[in-house]
Amino acid sequence: MAQYIAPMFRLAYLVLAFAILSAGCKKEEPEPPAAPAATTPPPAPAPNDPLTMGNPSGAIASVVLANNYLIERPQFSLAYDNSRGTASWVAWHPRACSRPL
Repeated sequence: MAQYIAPMFRLAYLVLAFAILSAGCKKEEPEPPAAPAATTPPPAPAPNDPLTMGNPSGAIASVVLANNYLIERPQFSLAYDNSRGTASWVAWHPRACSRPL
């Protein structure tokens, strides 16, 4: 009887090994390559835009960033720091009509 047990275990190990290998070797379908995203150039700044050279601190007009809040007016742009109660930076574009007389 012992002579039949060893081949049965060997057969069970082979079946188990085959099952594990076949489960791990499933062929997956390759994903199709993603289409390249269409990049649009940033809008051209207005001729008298104070932020023509960029936003120094990356401020945005959102209450989420209360300590780097962007305020834009026709005359100037500034980043307000709520914790200090002052502006972090101010940018303006001088015009001929804004010079003192």
